[in-house]
Parts: sequence; C-alpha cells; structure tokens
Amino acid sequence: MEREGYFIVSIHDASPAFSSELKEMVSELESHGIIPKSILTIPNYQERYNILKDDRFLAWIHSLTEKGDEIVHHGYNHLAGQGKHSSFYNYLYDRFFAKGCEEFQYLRYREAEDKIRLGKEIFHRGGIDCQGFVAPGWLMSQEAERALVAEGYRYATFIKLFRDYGRGMDVKSEVVRFISRPKPQDYLYRLYDFYLIKIKEKRGQLVRVALHPSDVRFGKPFQYALRLIGQLKKDRIPITYLDFAKTLEPSPRTKN
Repeated sequence: MEREGYFIVSIHDASPAFSSELKEMVSELESHGIIPKSILTIPNYQERYNILKDDRFLAWIHSLTEKGDEIVHHGYNHLAGQGKHSSFYNYLYDRFFAKGCEEFQYLRYREAEDKIRLGKEIFHRGGIDCQGFVAPGWLMSQEAERALVAEGYRYATFIKLFRDYGRGMDVKSEVVRFISRPKPQDYLYRLYDFYLIKIKEKRGQLVRVALHPSDVRFGKPFQYALRLIGQLKKDRIPITYLDFAKTLEPSPRTKN
C-alpha cells in the first residue's frame, strides 16, 4: 500500500543532562527504522549543561546529523519565565502540561531576542546550523515570535500547528505526546492519542510525535510510543521538520 502524508518524530530536551536516556531512545528508534528524526536541543539547560562543555555529547549530536537527523533550537535554558496567563486555557495548560517549562511564553521582544541570540551563538560555536525553533512547552509570546522571525528562522512549531515562515504557511497538526501519569489518566490520554491519529489527523498532511527523556525513564510511555510509531510508519513517511517545510508549496500571499 502506498504511504500518504508524513509523520515527524521529535525528541525533546536533548542535553548532556539526559545523555543516557536520549541515547537509549535514539538506539531503539533506529532499530525500528525510524530515521530521520528532529532532535530538539537545549543550548544551556538550566544554566548548568552548556552543550559546548561536553565534547562527547556534541560529537554524538553531530553523528546524528550525519545519519540524516535534524538539530532544532529548543529554547535557551528551559527555565520558566514570569508573567500573567493570557487566558484560563493557558493557565490550565501551564498547570497540567508545561509544568514550569514555559520559558518563552511571557518574554518581551528584547528578552526573547537575547535568549535566541545566546542559543544561536552556542550552536554556531558548536558547528550546528539550526533553521527551526520549538519553544519549551510549545509556548511562545507574540513578541518572542517576532524576534524569532527577525533572527531568520525558517519555521517554528506550536501545540496545534507547524508554522513555515519562509512560505508564510500554517499546517494544522496537533502533537501526540506521552507523559507518565496515574493509571486512569494514562488510559484517557492513550484514548486521545488514538483519536488524534486514527480519526482527527487521519487525513491530515502531518502527524507529529513528541518524545521526552522521561518517557524512557518510566518505561511504559516509550514502549507505547514505539507501538504507535510503528503503526504510523505503515501509512506515512518519516521526515524531519526542515524537510517537511521543503515539501510545502508557497502560499498565494508569498507568491510574486
């Protein structure tokens, strides 16, 4: 059967702090034939794990790109900012999903610009070219997004869409994610993941699967994710965010 549409496996929170979990995750995915992947890398996690200070981690990251993976800029230090919630929905999302990871949600333009540039400099010194950006928790203020565009990034992703700045396009695609939860909650989220893939996103152009180091640490979430990814692979083509952007046709407003 011919495969239609794409799916992206993104590995979040790539940092020397989680080297063992990340390597286990990548090894397992590669044994299932899941290449390429998008590796969301934190330049200076918690101001303690600068990727430039860990030669082994940096060499490992480069080895992934040689295999076809993409390195994506994922915040700067992954520490929560301070600010007021713009809506009750955002409060609930922060409380139950982001859990202190909303680094870019409340930033003003200059604050965001400074963090983005600090991260870019670290990647540049490490010989890494990042064309995409994913904010921690997929949360980013409008001013932070303006700063991101001004810095020349090709795309960003949010909880319910992929945004291509180069072509001026949004692609609706909700993230399928796995978080260790109490058993009743876990079953509810698995049902929702099933709904996303089998019903809501079935005819969609793109399905996104987000993995975190904690998925491996707690075991069951990652094993469930592997089964789900195996199902996706039967019907869709694995791709990185950057390569997916290259498949998009320019929108009418970007054509000259």
